[in-house]
Amino acid sequence: MADLTNDKFWSERWTNNAGGSLARPILLSNREGSKVLSNVVAPLVQGGKVIELGAAPGSVLVQYNAIRPDLILDGVDISQSGIEKTHKLFQQKKIKGKIHLEDFRKEDTALYNQYDLVCSHGLIEHFDDFQNVIRDHFKFVKDGGRIFISIPNYSTGIVKFLLSLFSKETMDAHNFDSMDLEKLKESFNYPDVEIEAIGAYGGPMFPHSAINPGIRGKLYRKFCQAWNITFSVLGILTNDKLVPRFWNSNYYIIANLKK
Repeated sequence: MADLTNDKFWSERWTNNAGGSLARPILLSNREGSKVLSNVVAPLVQGGKVIELGAAPGSVLVQYNAIRPDLILDGVDISQSGIEKTHKLFQQKKIKGKIHLEDFRKEDTALYNQYDLVCSHGLIEHFDDFQNVIRDHFKFVKDGGRIFISIPNYSTGIVKFLLSLFSKETMDAHNFDSMDLEKLKESFNYPDVEIEAIGAYGGPMFPHSAINPGIRGKLYRKFCQAWNITFSVLGILTNDKLVPRFWNSNYYIIANLKK
């Protein structure tokens, strides 16, 4: 079993990429994701501690801070350039918390059993053995704490087909077997874990973050942007009630560790 990415992969991405830019609230996937996130953090105590595994470039933690500025927000990541971008965002937004440059799977860390909420967003799908990565989340959470995992859904037929044509990097760097709600549910099958919610959100958005170079890739990106904006605006105009759910762009699971 192998990791599908490494520190070099991410450091190159965050060095050559804007990274750290904030989510555009007009997009349906971001608006619905924000609603899910609000539900996740609502039960946390005042001043509770949250850690994101794979935190770079920090844009998700900025969303946490916007919803609950009282929370202490920590992060772990293996990318030096990603950590630097995250630090920059933390300074700009005056976010309380620390970012740690380390592999979250290391055997000995003072971060274990410290957090009211352990989360990851677009992390587990970068590993062959994603179920072990899910189990690693439990090492960081306190008894009675919460776990929140969200991942992109690239496994829908049309999405996977187009990515195979226009984004080799996405195909190589993702484990499509992880994008299965039943397998997610199975990974939380422990006596002391209670699943609170599992589902999908985001509507029929097309991914376009790592497109093949060349004119074909540029045309595909333009198509994706036009498609995503069209359905996002439709959602705004109809309060998201008339958006066709051909598929949803993201999956998520929320679970609680029993005391």
